[in-house]
Amino acid sequence: MILKLISPMKKFHKPLVSLMFVILPLSTIFGQIKSENQSEESKIESKRIKYFNTTEINFGFGIGDSNGHSSIGMHLVNGILIHSNFSLGIGLGIDKLYLAKNLHEVTPSLSLDIRYCFLKEPLSLYIACDGGYLFNLTGYNLGYRTEAYGIDLNGVYLNPSIGSKLIVFKNKSLNLSIGLKIQETTINYVSMILPKYEQLINFKAGLSF
Repeated sequence: MILKLISPMKKFHKPLVSLMFVILPLSTIFGQIKSENQSEESKIESKRIKYFNTTEINFGFGIGDSNGHSSIGMHLVNGILIHSNFSLGIGLGIDKLYLAKNLHEVTPSLSLDIRYCFLKEPLSLYIACDGGYLFNLTGYNLGYRTEAYGIDLNGVYLNPSIGSKLIVFKNKSLNLSIGLKIQETTINYVSMILPKYEQLINFKAGLSF
């Protein structure tokens, strides 16, 4: 009975083997083409410019000659991911620096923001530095300093920091950081001695997407 079943199959043996020799190379070729297409897509995806927005609030307290001073503010950064770990952005911010109980100054700023992330997601550590130009909006009320060429209410600041980034949903992340903010003093004619540069321990918390 078994021999009767096997003998008809012998007729199809050679055609089946021949068909397999055709199908297997074709499947390998199509598999390679698909793999190459996926690889090309991933390369194209990696070359695409990725934009991001970071919105942060910050709080700082003075140290050294700035002891007793504090600040609070908000900063918006828009930029691009140059690499999966490296970003470059332009920031707009506004801060309120408290010098005494009834003495404060408001300083909008334009800055450059540089960040580098390391370690793996969803929790990454990063080092960052933002710095730029600021203008004292309330300087006329507080008492401005005069230079040889007129009134100077402008200044610069620098804020190196280290922080952590937690991915909360897809491309959205929660950022927490601590740094040292060094801010040029833009007023001097007040009833107290002010340092040439304000120094503050600066905390930031925000969301990136």
